[in-house]
Amino acid sequence: MSRSSGSPTRKSKRMTAFASIAAAVIAIPLLAACATAAAPAGSGSGDPVEGGILRVGSPTPNAIPEPVTMYDPGSINVVQQVAEYLIWSENDGTLTPQLADSWEPNDDGSVWTIDLRDGVLFNDGTPMTSADVVASIERLIAPDSVSAAASAFATILTAGSVSASDDDTVVFTLDRPFADFPYLLSSANYNALILKEDYDGDFMASPIGTGPFLLEDYVAETSATFVPYEDYYGADEVYLDQVDMTFFTDGTAQTSALLSGSIDVAAIITFAQNQALYSSDQVEVETTSISGGTFLAMRTDTAPWDDKLVRQALAMSLDREALLQALAGGQGEVANDHMFSPLYAQKVDVPQRELDIEGAADLLAEAGYPDGLEATLSAPQSASAYAQLIQQMAAEAGFDLTLDIQDNATFYDTGWLDVPLGLTGWAARPTASQFLSLAFTSDAVWNTAHWSNAEFDGLVEELQATVDETARTEIAQEIATLMNDEVPQIITMWPEAGIAFSPKVQGIPVNASSYAELSHGWLEG
Repeated sequence: MSRSSGSPTRKSKRMTAFASIAAAVIAIPLLAACATAAAPAGSGSGDPVEGGILRVGSPTPNAIPEPVTMYDPGSINVVQQVAEYLIWSENDGTLTPQLADSWEPNDDGSVWTIDLRDGVLFNDGTPMTSADVVASIERLIAPDSVSAAASAFATILTAGSVSASDDDTVVFTLDRPFADFPYLLSSANYNALILKEDYDGDFMASPIGTGPFLLEDYVAETSATFVPYEDYYGADEVYLDQVDMTFFTDGTAQTSALLSGSIDVAAIITFAQNQALYSSDQVEVETTSISGGTFLAMRTDTAPWDDKLVRQALAMSLDREALLQALAGGQGEVANDHMFSPLYAQKVDVPQRELDIEGAADLLAEAGYPDGLEATLSAPQSASAYAQLIQQMAAEAGFDLTLDIQDNATFYDTGWLDVPLGLTGWAARPTASQFLSLAFTSDAVWNTAHWSNAEFDGLVEELQATVDETARTEIAQEIATLMNDEVPQIITMWPEAGIAFSPKVQGIPVNASSYAELSHGWLEG
């Protein structure tokens, strides 16, 4: 079974050459942040079957999994089986209660009250209360926090502003009105898991959470084993006896494992790294549109990228349809150098930037580079195919790009925020406002372009404080137009996330953030 939102629209020798580059490079996707659930894998032929061991393939964690500081999909896939969020963010951007029963703002959205689910127990048998929620969120926003979640809460929620009115109610007093605040408490903010009040930072030594599974065994860089938590509040809908998670460092090995029957599920797949799965009749593939992807950032405070004409020229030199075909098999949609993906509620209309080699060369000449310019393009190994395609395409307009390909861990641990020209992988987020304040505003902690634009900052703050959807769309139109013109980052496509599984696997959804959502999985006889 396969579902996609796009398909190849044209064929040419040029596109075939681009596709051959992508196919020759094995890519492993990076996760730089969050989102959630969709329709479950497999159509099923009846009621769920109790029992069985599910074998899941997952990326290898980059470090020892730790909920507060994790950022990679391997670590997240381990921790999320054991711990949970207040709210779950679905693929379509809607929110579902998890540990929260409900959430309600005051009149202007500056104070939010969360009512908690009754009867939730941590897997050491102690009840979850509002004190645990307060401690979990305050831990993320503490002045010395190094969690990625701190950047999501920045300028919105300050340390000391979370309180408990009773054991079942938590009150969040914001620094400013923020219409999308519940998303920051959801799986869309992947570090916002609820842990015990006295959590000491060593999760793997004592993996305690409220989730459906217990971590029974963990072998670094190799595997994790989970068994059901019998006192889980949703235990009636947990059908498996065990989950065996095997870690893979490259997509080819994971593909081979699924096709050979060594695993039942490949939790994270992409067309670039798992092409054989998309054409196989041995497995089923489901995909979902996402609002993330790989973006090309240009340091707007560093020559030559401080010149808007140069940035526009590079953006104009890329064949977006060919990139989508080569890197994603045509599955997804062409993007237009702004953050409002087709999934977002705010629908904007900005004239599509088209491939124009002659126009790009003219812009370079106008910027003072009539003979072209030389630059270095940095990228993680996971985006090496993308980098090669950019190098080849941009050369036609006069860009002589030298590639600097680094292993994923090195790139994201050190240079990704500082390279003059670099590709960065971003996981989906259910609202544009999250992305804008994390990666584009002047004070954004992940502002890879080092872009600073006062008009843009003001528009983003206005968007985040506005509740009326018509007004939000009008503001979004201004933001998208400005981003497309200034083009601090080149966003060429909105690809799809995928999951592949044996036909016997049921009840596991494809996830827009590539989470491994296993709690309701079951195996047909």
